[in-house]
Amino acid sequence: MFNHQEEKVGLEHHSHHKKHHVLLICFAVFFLIVIFLFYTSNGFGFTGNTVKKEVVEETGVLIDASLEIPDLKLKGEFSNIVIKTKASNILVEGESFDTKREMVFVLKNFNGKIYLNESKINLLSGKAENVLVNDVSVSPSKDSLRIKNDEDFSYSSLEIENGLEINKIEYETSGKINVDNGKYLIDVNNENVILENFFGVLKIQDNKAFFNGNILSLDVEGDSKFSISV
Repeated sequence: MFNHQEEKVGLEHHSHHKKHHVLLICFAVFFLIVIFLFYTSNGFGFTGNTVKKEVVEETGVLIDASLEIPDLKLKGEFSNIVIKTKASNILVEGESFDTKREMVFVLKNFNGKIYLNESKINLLSGKAENVLVNDVSVSPSKDSLRIKNDEDFSYSSLEIENGLEINKIEYETSGKINVDNGKYLIDVNNENVILENFFGVLKIQDNKAFFNGNILSLDVEGDSKFSISV
């Protein structure tokens, strides 16, 4: 009788322990699915971003736009960034560059963040394989260089060559938009412009932002009402 009760308690304990393990496994699987969906939906990691880029390059619409400069928060890997500035607060491996004349910074294979608006770069933080200042390599012996700014700085021009990926830009602006190699020419005047899934080159100079690349969707809300998507 006593042995039978012990066996029953042992079975109940084993059953409870097994249910506990099942719950833990279910929770772990759910957590991994949530993390995966978060990363792929935000354009980070895995293969989602690469697949989306290939889709835009193969099926997207060509765009060549000259617009006012939007506020941008860019994050990712950039093959080549060129910044012209007189700022002395760009730190490369903690070293600043004091100068009164304009300097050209070239960041090779930069991985990090760039936040900017029409007049200033608010954040420049990350690592680059190499940094050139006026065509002179800062430290060619190192595999990567840390770059950051200790405060906002003004710039006269900025160019991100190839591989720039922006999920969405929406702002009120004026300028010209050339869609599909001249098939559609749009003059916007203080109208709301929405660009989605842009891949290409961004150049900022003379108080204008030049977007050249491919998009999956463009909407202009205002007098020039226009919409195209693929």
